[in-house]
Amino acid sequence: LTDSLRFMRDVAIGGDIAYLATDGQGLARLNLSSGNLMTSWTSTGVDDVDYAPVELAGDVLLMGLYGHGVVRKDLSTGEFLETWQFSRNGNSLPNNNVMSLHKDTYGNVWIGTYQGLVQWDGSNFNSATGGGWNGPSTFYSIVSDSNYIYAGTNAGVFSYTISNAQLDDCWNTQDGMP
Repeated sequence: LTDSLRFMRDVAIGGDIAYLATDGQGLARLNLSSGNLMTSWTSTGVDDVDYAPVELAGDVLLMGLYGHGVVRKDLSTGEFLETWQFSRNGNSLPNNNVMSLHKDTYGNVWIGTYQGLVQWDGSNFNSATGGGWNGPSTFYSIVSDSNYIYAGTNAGVFSYTISNAQLDDCWNTQDGMP
């Protein structure tokens, strides 16, 4: 890869294409079969975002754009779908500052923001709950196994039950974490 693509924020793989969220070069695309770098998607109308996580949910590419929510593109049609954003009317993101995206084994999409974690179940946004006044607010990274979501946050590592988005456990400096 070129020097301008050295700093990648996130990677999502769909079929033979790797989608690379980069610093300064937009969303780079790499054909994994041939090893050829394809043209980047450099203009989403939003430049110089601090975080740009990417994830694939079926044929839909999700691009988290810090300050702008989650831009969705149907890769089978090339059509941009409705952007997921914060709304005071509810059933939305807790904040438009998207820091992380993750699709679990059941197809739910988890969105970590600067002010909370939500699960998109295909119809609704469900807020992850628990942690109280000293719980996490900023969700930097998300991974999962078949039962739990694990989130790297400003307050330590938190696990949530996938089935109900409830807090299960947490590990922080009181548990010996740096």
